[in-house]
Amino acid sequence: MATVKTNIEFDIDEVSECNASKHKRALMEVVSELWDRYLHLDKEGLAELLAPDITRTSQRTRTLQQGKEAVLAGLEAEWEAFERPNGAIAESMTVREADIHVDSNNHPTAATVTYWLEVEGGSRWHYDDQGAVMQAFTLVDGEWLLCHWMDCWSMDYDLDEDDYG
Repeated sequence: MATVKTNIEFDIDEVSECNASKHKRALMEVVSELWDRYLHLDKEGLAELLAPDITRTSQRTRTLQQGKEAVLAGLEAEWEAFERPNGAIAESMTVREADIHVDSNNHPTAATVTYWLEVEGGSRWHYDDQGAVMQAFTLVDGEWLLCHWMDCWSMDYDLDEDDYG
């Protein structure tokens, strides 16, 4: 069986920020950690990064999930669709065109990170995908927790003018 490639990286040249310079690195790290735990089917680890009142809507699940338990149950069901050799989803992810925005007050409590996610995957056969992701975070005791997660898949963000007819 092929080795599972699971890594998440930001294309750092494509990261823009608004009021986020102090928190940029921490938000990039939590986004990377979320996807790493997703790929490794780490439900308990993901739970540590989720706000209790999180909401999630994903094209993959086609439902609105409200609350940490509903999101975790939805993820577990979602993972069934993927190849999982050696207990991990066989994907490599690159975050592109990330926009990080932190609320502008002196003591920020909220942030959003929007980005394109390029996926290369498969252990028995190759596939790729692109998704648009929007995640909102709340700052609790110095840690950024995910409070809203929305994604849409099978997108193409690299469109030419000719693609618009």
